[in-house]
Amino acid sequence: MQKTGTTGLSGTAGKTPILSVVGNSGAGKTVYLEKLIPELKSRGLRLGIIKNDVHGFDIDIPGKDSWRLTRAGADSIMIVSPQKMALIEHWAKKESLEQTASRIKNVDLIITEGFRTGSAPKIEIRRTASGHEPIFEPGLLFAIVSDAVAPESPCPWFPLDNPKPLADYIINYMAY
Repeated sequence: MQKTGTTGLSGTAGKTPILSVVGNSGAGKTVYLEKLIPELKSRGLRLGIIKNDVHGFDIDIPGKDSWRLTRAGADSIMIVSPQKMALIEHWAKKESLEQTASRIKNVDLIITEGFRTGSAPKIEIRRTASGHEPIFEPGLLFAIVSDAVAPESPCPWFPLDNPKPLADYIINYMAY
């Protein structure tokens, strides 16, 4: 279990608060976020999501214009349509979570999936069937979401099958 972390949730002056959802592989982070996001949206929050991909990814499709322009030497490419945009930047080293999050504008809360080592407060997803040990000690977490019965814990414990109580906790903590 890691012994470092941050328990408070607040944005510093002018910065959007960040909350990281962490957990072992197979714990159900994405599945839980698919339930939590609509719950927070129904309460009026505008959300930004950052997915940490430790394996690397490529959204440039060989033969497409963005891929061709990258191969020609472009360092940044923005693809824009009437409905959305995507920015692809090539960098020598990965930015910090805070640097990455600063690119997201006009949201009330940024939720990350991953970023165990980042400084953002963490919600750890724990699934008993995964057989994995917890990542963080409870006192270092903003919250724990689990399918196990809540033991006495120094941090709030929420059910894996119901995102409403955690959404309430986040909203109350943010003082919305």
